[in-house]
Amino acid sequence: RFFSGQTVNYAFQTDSEENPWAKSDLGAVKPINLIEIVNRPNEGSSAGLIVSLSSDGKTWDEVWKAIAVQTTWQVPLTRFHAGIDVPGRKARYIKLETRHDKRARPLLLQRFRAYGEE
Repeated sequence: RFFSGQTVNYAFQTDSEENPWAKSDLGAVKPINLIEIVNRPNEGSSAGLIVSLSSDGKTWDEVWKAIAVQTTWQVPLTRFHAGIDVPGRKARYIKLETRHDKRARPLLLQRFRAYGEE
């Protein structure tokens, strides 16, 4: 349910880990303009949420980190080209994760959407 776009009380939960994560495979490298992440209501385990992108699933580029826990995060993706930031980044994989100081806890999220071009 995490990737379906449905709104439910919670749709995704990892085991308690020091670095819990979820990875989505888009099936091919595609341009992504925006990632929307909906947190589980009143959930603090997503503190420090990080979004990383990869074209091959091996090499990751950290593109965003939450500075505060929110109900919804909208992560606009840009790339630096010809001296300016232009919309969109290409990726096949999107990884959502948190990293904690040796303190295991789960990652719980409600919904995830990636917007881009076909």
